Amino acid sequence: MKNKQSITQAFKAYPKVEQVRQDETQVAQLNARGSRIIHHFILEHDYYAMNYASLDSHRFFEPLEKLKLIQELKLKIFQHSAGTISKDFSEKLRYLSSLRTLNLQFGSTATGYFSSASWFLPEGILHLANALGDLKRLSKLSLNFKSCSQLDDKCFMVLFKGLKRLKSLKSLHLDLSGCEKITEKTFKSLASLLKNSFISLEELFLKLENPTILASALEFLASALPHLTRLKKLGVPRLTLQISQEADSDNFLFSIHHLESLRELYLNLSSFSNDMTTLEILATSLESLTELRSLSLNLMKSEEEFSLQEMEMLTQSFKSFPSLEYLALDFRKSPYIEAEAFENLSAALEGLSKLSEVCLSFAKCLQVGDADVESLIERLEKLPNLSFVNFDFVNCSCGFNHEHYNRLQLIKNIEGVYFACEKSQG
Repeated sequence: MKNKQSITQAFKAYPKVEQVRQDETQVAQLNARGSRIIHHFILEHDYYAMNYASLDSHRFFEPLEKLKLIQELKLKIFQHSAGTISKDFSEKLRYLSSLRTLNLQFGSTATGYFSSASWFLPEGILHLANALGDLKRLSKLSLNFKSCSQLDDKCFMVLFKGLKRLKSLKSLHLDLSGCEKITEKTFKSLASLLKNSFISLEELFLKLENPTILASALEFLASALPHLTRLKKLGVPRLTLQISQEADSDNFLFSIHHLESLRELYLNLSSFSNDMTTLEILATSLESLTELRSLSLNLMKSEEEFSLQEMEMLTQSFKSFPSLEYLALDFRKSPYIEAEAFENLSAALEGLSKLSEVCLSFAKCLQVGDADVESLIERLEKLPNLSFVNFDFVNCSCGFNHEHYNRLQLIKNIEGVYFACEKSQG
């Protein structure tokens, strides 16, 4: 009862005038000792609320220390006036000793970027890093710095030094897509953290978008992957890279083959060369992932033909993971796909007997026609476990229609069929 009263007081401490919105997951749950606790505490506050001149960040975060038994915290901090928020929040974060999952997002707003100067200095990040390091039970950590354009290498070196104390961490999500001042030094430090302190990591998701440093960043990450032998989930969206002719051990895609325990893989190849080197390396790595259950690939080969030989290299690897349950392939920026290549893909899908969900996008693939769609439908009808289908044929030459939709709906275990289709006028 005492815990319940403490939590209730904590929630009441956030007045409506601050525009604090509390998620529906603030439902009391029983812990092992029978005490009522809050499992989720999701707090969001808007930039205009945080800009009140009277706002005292110390008082605002003070109630957090009463939530000592929560296991999951998701906090979105939007723009507010400069102050000591990093220190005030970090001091209260230390009290959450039962925390298992932490998601921190520093969001942009309609009026600009997150602007608290205290976060953009090494000493400001130091408060956060030290607090995170004290959360000994933390197993899942997500840090979104998308809108923190002023963070530099020194800030991340301080942060990673604090994170290496998290010996129980199993999942790490980092969004560095808006960090314009970082260089390869940040990724060298990250790679060192991964291969020296996080070898038991099971889930890694990195969002990187700065093209000027992406190549060197991937090289450092490639050096870390062979050490993450327990990794089960890997996601790296928006890769813009040109793979060299030599597939050496430092190559990022080549290094994926070390992850033999991997069950989920998400890669977004936003451009790759026409010499098939990239697909060859990718296919070779995929063949080592025999435990794979989920595969999502964005293969954006703009203005170039996706040939039969390239498709064969990709689909040949499918034979290596017969237990695949989810497959998403995005060819939206590959307007020219040979008919033989499309047929090869359709035939490969038929061989994935455990497949339950398939998402295929051929938007703007001008050469995909009616016969290709008919062949694809026939193959999918033979999959015994298929339950979900999502197609995108917008601006294609094919005529995916309600007859095709109805046929898919008749598949024994089907639960959902979704499609977008607007036939090209060209």
